[in-house]
Amino acid sequence: MACVWQGLRVLIIEDDLRLHDPLQRILMAGGCVPEIVCTAAEGLRWLDGIGPAPGCVLVDLGLPDRDGVDVIREIRGRAPGIPVIVLTVVATRERILEALRAGACGYLLKESLAVRLCPAIQEAIDGGAPLSPAAARVVVAALREGGAPASAGPLASPAAKKTPLTVRES
Repeated sequence: MACVWQGLRVLIIEDDLRLHDPLQRILMAGGCVPEIVCTAAEGLRWLDGIGPAPGCVLVDLGLPDRDGVDVIREIRGRAPGIPVIVLTVVATRERILEALRAGACGYLLKESLAVRLCPAIQEAIDGGAPLSPAAARVVVAALREGGAPASAGPLASPAAKKTPLTVRES
């Protein structure tokens, strides 16, 4: 499946060398230009100008030099406009919610990358929140329990809740 975003540069921070070739093939078949690094330090250096600015960043949570959730926070601080999607094998409630709270816009399990990766990147670029079914279930359960899984921007702020809707908005 080709991505609408032909030529989109995607930075991948993934230490598992066995995934580099499959990720590269999937992304190139989708029209993206993958840039793969193995550590958080390499990925953050890339964002600081070593390479061209990516249109999306994919982050593994289990990196050798830093926790992936911390890396997400760092990316969001350095490049707040770039969508960050988690790629992981970890599907625990705690890690999913931590990653989303840190600023990830999506959470994908590695088992479904061949089918879901390019559409997920496209969804993230379009402002969506691509989630694997397991991650979506966690988010829905957290909301049902009354917890906020992640900041949703201005609508999640207390000030925004106090602002009445205009006639047009209601």
